[in-house]
Amino acid sequence: MPGRRTAGFRPKTIRDVRREQGVESEPESTVSTVNTVAGVPAVEVPPPKARTLPITPKRITTTITPARPAETGSFAEQKREAPAPVAVPSSENDLPPVAKSHIGRVGILAASSILGLVLALAGAYFLGKTAGRGDAVPVEANPPQARGEFPPVAQSKLDSALTMLRSGDAVGAWKELEALVERYPSAPSLRYAAAMAAMQADYLNDADRMVRDSLAANDRVSDSLALKAAIIGMRAKKPVSEQEAFLRQAIAADPMNANTLLELAALLRYQGRLEEAAGVLKSAQTRLLPVDSHIVVNTTMALLNLQNQKDLAPPAEDSTITGIPEQDIPMAYTLMRQGNIKLAAAVLKNTQTLLSPELFAYLLDDPAIRQFQKDPDLADFYR
Repeated sequence: MPGRRTAGFRPKTIRDVRREQGVESEPESTVSTVNTVAGVPAVEVPPPKARTLPITPKRITTTITPARPAETGSFAEQKREAPAPVAVPSSENDLPPVAKSHIGRVGILAASSILGLVLALAGAYFLGKTAGRGDAVPVEANPPQARGEFPPVAQSKLDSALTMLRSGDAVGAWKELEALVERYPSAPSLRYAAAMAAMQADYLNDADRMVRDSLAANDRVSDSLALKAAIIGMRAKKPVSEQEAFLRQAIAADPMNANTLLELAALLRYQGRLEEAAGVLKSAQTRLLPVDSHIVVNTTMALLNLQNQKDLAPPAEDSTITGIPEQDIPMAYTLMRQGNIKLAAAVLKNTQTLLSPELFAYLLDDPAIRQFQKDPDLADFYR
């Protein structure tokens, strides 16, 4: 094969092989019989079989690496027989133009992808910062914003009005609160507070108007409904069934509002539905703060238990005033039932010094005690 020739190497001919094997006995001419084809001399070429070289093993001059047997030889031998590593271009300049163009496109695509990822992460970060979620730690949901504007000066006026209301100046409190409602119509709870002041000042029309506005604004719904029930009772001057309907609506509007439960329990007791009242009081007890439960609910439950007893044993002669409202008020009620109103008034007089005017008035408004309000010795507590 002419393409495989190298310097100093001449392929063997048939003659060379025959000479080596001792088959050739006479010299042969180096040129075959010359024939003429169309007047042109032609060299006769031996048939293809004559060009096959029957090489014997002992005369091999070219080293041929035999096929490596499977799973034979040590790892070092297999490593030596492994094909030579393919040369890797040391730089982009050693690559052909097509490879350079491909690498250029891959580089551009990679850079674009990285840039897009960075921009996406940056956008997500700043979007999270805008939404209030930029910190790594969990952030609670944004608290609801207060409705309307209510600056500190208005808060100070509200505190002053509530102080007047607790001290008994309902008319002055009503005027202050009415002015605050006109100045800050969207501030929460103002109409409810104004309605309470108007009701205590006996301005029932104004109280009813404030309650309607509070309900229309969806403000303090549960308390406003309970206040509506109280206004109805004041106009009727006695408990009526319409009050119960409003109180149950108030409980449905806010089942956690213990005040509406206490109001409903008082109404049920006025109607003689004592067992129902006891159940409502137990529900209120689970919703009150410990201090409220300690004073209000326990006192009311004690009075309710005494009210259910037909015959009450008089207190012992050596009984003393304990200074604990939930014990002294029920003892005063027992004395009232026994006809000892003067001693009962003395017990209540001491209890009055231990409680706030609002809380004391609330406890004395209990149906069991209020039935004695017309007695001259107790009249001062209801003025």
